[in-house]
Amino acid sequence: MDVPVSGREVSSQADGSRSIRLVIVDDHPLVRQSLQFALLSSEDIEVVGEAVNGEEAISVCGTLHPDVVLMDLRLPGLSSAEAIRELKRQQPTPQVLVLTADIDERLMPEALAAGACGYVLKQGELTDIFSAIRAASQMG
Repeated sequence: MDVPVSGREVSSQADGSRSIRLVIVDDHPLVRQSLQFALLSSEDIEVVGEAVNGEEAISVCGTLHPDVVLMDLRLPGLSSAEAIRELKRQQPTPQVLVLTADIDERLMPEALAAGACGYVLKQGELTDIFSAIRAASQMG
């Protein structure tokens, strides 16, 4: 089981607003590490944890209470849709943004029906991922 990326307290912005707390869920270490590194350039998004599958995501999010979960569409074990349903039962409830390499015509509708607020493509621009995380944090 991966441990939280950071044990630091929630940081505040210069304007007094709170950082968006993010958990990254992907079974590929390179994807998680690359996203974590890329997000270091963002002043308003803080990666507070990571998980390799749906079961771990539920546990990590239950402990860390992120604002947004960036979750791979295809996960080993518990499906992303099942994990999303469980995450939507947590309090506080995180927004779940699906990260995918392609729009699977079966899995994507399942994830959205389970409560995902949207999706972003892995081959998209980093700025698109940052914008999607920010937009997700404003929902709900």
